Amino acid sequence: SDATDGILGGSRWRLAWLRRRSQLLMVLLLLIIVLAAQVTEISVVAAKKRRLLRE
Repeated sequence: SDATDGILGGSRWRLAWLRRRSQLLMVLLLLIIVLAAQVTEISVVAAKKRRLLRE
């Protein structure tokens, strides 16, 4: 029974870890998306300023 308990506990721990890892991946994806949006926004604003300066 100890062996099966260990296996069950291990699988439960693995499931919890996988769930936590998927949550971390989601957070990382959101951060990347936000950063990319900010970078593109900054570059767009810079391009607009450059265009205004040129005219």
